[in-house]
Amino acid sequence: MTNQGAIVLGLVWATFMVLYTQLLSPWLSGTPIDYDKLILSIPIWLATGLAFGFVMKYLAIRKEKRNQIPD
Repeated sequence: MTNQGAIVLGLVWATFMVLYTQLLSPWLSGTPIDYDKLILSIPIWLATGLAFGFVMKYLAIRKEKRNQIPD
């Protein structure tokens, strides 16, 4: 996985989490959407999403090294 792949994965995950936690979940439970929390949650989820993407990259590299056949 490349750095670009980790960033894309993290941004996709962050977008899903923002949509689910701030829009879909309140809508399904019938509570009003708090737009102040939405604005606050976007940078938080972006940071955690990027961290998630790079952790997944690290784990993929580690797994790839472990599965290599020694020469």
